[in-house]
Amino acid sequence: MMSSSVIDFGDSVELGTKFSGILKDARQHLAALKKGAAVSFERARNELPNSPGVYVFFQGDRPIYVGRARDLRKRIRQHVNGTASGSTFAFLLARNTTGRKVTYTTVGSRTDLLRNDLEFKKAFDESIQKILQMTIKFHVIEDDNLQYFFEFLCSLELETEHNKFRTT
Repeated sequence: MMSSSVIDFGDSVELGTKFSGILKDARQHLAALKKGAAVSFERARNELPNSPGVYVFFQGDRPIYVGRARDLRKRIRQHVNGTASGSTFAFLLARNTTGRKVTYTTVGSRTDLLRNDLEFKKAFDESIQKILQMTIKFHVIEDDNLQYFFEFLCSLELETEHNKFRTT
């Protein structure tokens, strides 16, 4: 059993002030995101700004996935480009459908699944078609630290089912 330890953050008052500021900013951004209108995937892929920010995929009126990007328009397009490196949300959906687990070996890798697993390839292609039918909300956020925190806050507040912040 691991023992817990106390981490010394130095001046905790300063850290508390910084964190409180980020939390306040994130809550304001969340309110703005919630008020914004969702747009079709087709419209998003052509009209989203080439700016950094956070986006939310909706299935009907239910938010299901939050992501962040350096370039919102480019990232949204990547989700349906059908490549092993770009279509991460489609891979997640296909893995959920087929039960295929994440591996860190050649066998079972994204490239391997697309080339050699017909059941997975079919589920992947169907996932891309599902994503094309979804709507998207987005919010431009320039600050990287705020973006990371905002993505996490959105996944909690919106209860997105496909965001997992864990490592293997």
